[in-house]
Amino acid sequence: MFQSLQARAELEHLMSVPTQLISPRTSKPCMSVVQDGVIGSYLLTDKDTFLDRAQFFDLSMHVKYNTRALPNPAIMYKSPDGRWNTLYTGKQLATYVAPHHITFTKSTRSFESESHSVGEKAMDPDERFVVVSEGALLAGRLCKATIGSVSRGMVHRIHYRHGTWAAAKWISDLQRVVTHFLSGYGFSVGMEDCVPSAEIETKVAEVVQRSVDAVYAGTAAAREAGVAEERIEAERMRVLSDVMLKSAQVVLRHVDPKNNILRCIQSGSKGKKLNICQILGVLGQQIHSGSRIHNKVNPTGRTLTCFDDEDMLDPRTHGLVGGSYRMGLDPAAFFFHCMTGREGLIDTACKTAETGYLQRRIGKILESDHVATDMSVRDGDNNLIMTVYGGDGIDPEKQLKIPLKLLTARGDPEEAAARWCGRRAHEREIVELANALSAVRSAFQDATGSVGGELYIPFDPEAERPLPQGHVQIEWGELGPMLDHAVRVIRNMQTSGSVHFELAIRAYFTCSRLGCVSAAAVRAALLKVTDRIQRAAAAPGMMCGTIAAQSIGEPATQMTLVRRILSHLGPCTNQPPRIALIPLRKPIYFTFVFLQHTEHVPQRRGRQQDCPAGGASGKGDHRHVQEPCYAQYGDLFPPGNRTQRGGGAQNRNRNDPEDSARLRGGVHAAPCGVRLPRKPGDAGRRRGSGVHTQCPVPRTF
Repeated sequence: MFQSLQARAELEHLMSVPTQLISPRTSKPCMSVVQDGVIGSYLLTDKDTFLDRAQFFDLSMHVKYNTRALPNPAIMYKSPDGRWNTLYTGKQLATYVAPHHITFTKSTRSFESESHSVGEKAMDPDERFVVVSEGALLAGRLCKATIGSVSRGMVHRIHYRHGTWAAAKWISDLQRVVTHFLSGYGFSVGMEDCVPSAEIETKVAEVVQRSVDAVYAGTAAAREAGVAEERIEAERMRVLSDVMLKSAQVVLRHVDPKNNILRCIQSGSKGKKLNICQILGVLGQQIHSGSRIHNKVNPTGRTLTCFDDEDMLDPRTHGLVGGSYRMGLDPAAFFFHCMTGREGLIDTACKTAETGYLQRRIGKILESDHVATDMSVRDGDNNLIMTVYGGDGIDPEKQLKIPLKLLTARGDPEEAAARWCGRRAHEREIVELANALSAVRSAFQDATGSVGGELYIPFDPEAERPLPQGHVQIEWGELGPMLDHAVRVIRNMQTSGSVHFELAIRAYFTCSRLGCVSAAAVRAALLKVTDRIQRAAAAPGMMCGTIAAQSIGEPATQMTLVRRILSHLGPCTNQPPRIALIPLRKPIYFTFVFLQHTEHVPQRRGRQQDCPAGGASGKGDHRHVQEPCYAQYGDLFPPGNRTQRGGGAQNRNRNDPEDSARLRGGVHAAPCGVRLPRKPGDAGRRRGSGVHTQCPVPRTF
């Protein structure tokens, strides 16, 4: 029983499934249609699936929350006895379940290229694109990439447009209809799906033999040239690890399209390309402890007693399994496969408890952190942790991942903005867009000077953009003042995310992209955008510390599961041990990369500044640190610690005058999200500087 009215209100929200539909960690749905619902939707929306009148109305009776009228039949024909018959398509039934005002085009899992026009996507004979207009499924087959837990998929768009309860009702309706459809349609995986054709067996055997021959020839040539044995072994491992990938390509290219295992993989309901390759192709190279299988005592000795000494060059004696699950494994291959599988199982058994306890410890550390009324993050003692929650004050559940090709366009901002706006664009329109693009690039570029191609914003500019109407294109004289007013409203909200909000508005609301729309429609759309930004602000009192702890613990647990599944393919991530060091106040690990030119290092605003490599002259040489370096906020190199430089250089003491001079010249390192002062110690001690945080090793600084 709840103890107070506040507890009752909290439980009504936390224990209601629809209100927990969006994950704050990924800003996308964490619940969606799965397994039977996905494969059923994939089969139902096939272009060759037709339903007679009785079947259509039988399935439509399982829809409880729709608001659409029954559609007209797609086909009417006369039977030999003179009676008129009707046929409905599976796409019509999927449309009957979906709500209105959902419009998008998305590629399916079986196609990866986006270089097609809208017309080509709609008329693709293989239905590799899903085209939805006003909730009507016009083309394509529903799969996990469309109805799964993906950003801006069907579930996410319904949640954005109609609310969380509408998304939950759509999931319920679709699963009821699809489950009833599968009970009559039937779907199962049989032995015939596990038998490859003679062509597949021949081509897979050729792939394996070519890799073995390449290992023999490459090893002989490398040893004759005097190449180090470690480098030869690394190249052998690279060649043999590609056996499974190449075999998977052969299997997927020549397998029967009606193979039910392939259908499960293409729809996303179950399995991956790896699974069908292991059944119909080969198991490939087995990796144990990050390398091929060797004799632990004598690396050049026999791996198993059944092999001779002269067989040790054969890749099969070091874990290359040329058979499949259907063909079976010989005793040596079976033993190697068990070795790699056991490694993953032990890792899972040990690290599941470790990651669970890790999440609990982090949760206890952060349990009092909350969003204050001034949008700052404070702990239970009212100590300031972050001036603005998340940097922009936006609730992560209400953010969308919006791709914007303008961010990665080549050339300077003026050239990119001119190409984006078109030849007939007004000069002022290009200037405003170029200024917004330049501000975003300078604020969000990484150490290499590149910017990602996505924006996290609380509105979907494509969905909010009004549809064309009339025959007169809107002019900049009407559009410009409305955009300026919307930008002023956003800036008055005093959120640090107003820079990329402005870029998204100016990029999608251009005269050429709006086309023939009225000024009233644009004004209404911009009003909706500003309203969504205001409503997306994080609520004061939100316990962001607990959310952060759960967001760290969830992927840490999943890392162990992925390692168990993929342990036989190669070395997996070592993140759980590194994440476990967060609450233990361990040192920070760094990898130093000295850039060639100073212009490669971005200059940040305020205190977050990166310094040019090589001092004031900017002539830095490219060097790598092969061993981890330890650093604090105010102490970059502890005394007495040594670092080995790349290229075979000798070990040098970090307190060496030459190294100290280089550091004073401006070479700095910092973990992800943390920037050091321009010179160690010149900015004093910051709050929390005595706490060391373990971060993934960054690539460049």
